[in-house]
Amino acid sequence: MKIAGVYIIRNKITGRVYVGSSYRIEFRLGQHRRALRRGKHYSLHLQRAWNCYGESAFEFEAVEVVPEPERLAEREQAWADAYKASDPIHGYNLRVITSSNLGFKRTKKSPSVFKGQKHTPEARAAMSVAKKGKPVGPALLANQVKGRILSDDTKQLLKQEMAKRWAAGVYSHVHNEDTKRKISIAKTGVPNLKMRDVPKSAYVKAAVAESNRRRAKYKTVEERRAAQRVSKARYNARLRASRSRGIPVVDGGI
Repeated sequence: MKIAGVYIIRNKITGRVYVGSSYRIEFRLGQHRRALRRGKHYSLHLQRAWNCYGESAFEFEAVEVVPEPERLAEREQAWADAYKASDPIHGYNLRVITSSNLGFKRTKKSPSVFKGQKHTPEARAAMSVAKKGKPVGPALLANQVKGRILSDDTKQLLKQEMAKRWAAGVYSHVHNEDTKRKISIAKTGVPNLKMRDVPKSAYVKAAVAESNRRRAKYKTVEERRAAQRVSKARYNARLRASRSRGIPVVDGGI
């Protein structure tokens, strides 16, 4: 049964307490109990007291049921203040403010639940069998999002984010006005090859005209090839710079 509220772990010998809260009190208390039994509890003070006095010296108790989950942090703080749980003399809590890390000091000796933990050969074999045949890496991500239907709110957020990136010039294929003017001049009089109503012969004429125009710029073949090498070198340099910034290059090379 899921019961949200505040709980305490009390040392019956010294009277010191640990105060916590959870959406599922019974489940959370079980987690504390298992961590303490393994010697892996994140509260060093509570773990040392458990090791010193033994399990029988502690009692686990739910002190308040909180029907409104949004008030859990508020009620936990009230109980922690009442018991002075963050004071080492009266309690085992590490944080002065229970809902944040304010006042929390981590030492090199603070135990970690996963530090030094190693899986047994049986556990490794079981995990291998469980994951066999399942996609990993990019294939796993593609499998997770395949067929997903986005809500209207999510679509609107994506549109807003894309608009911000376009406005910030994140994408390398956003041309400035000077570049647009040069492209317009270069393509003046050249038929749009994507237009379906343009006859096929126009494609050939346009291609030949463009090739002749480019060749006419150079007097010899060596000059044309040298210009091609320079253009290719510039493109490769721009490609490396864009990849280092994580920006894909969309436009062509030479």
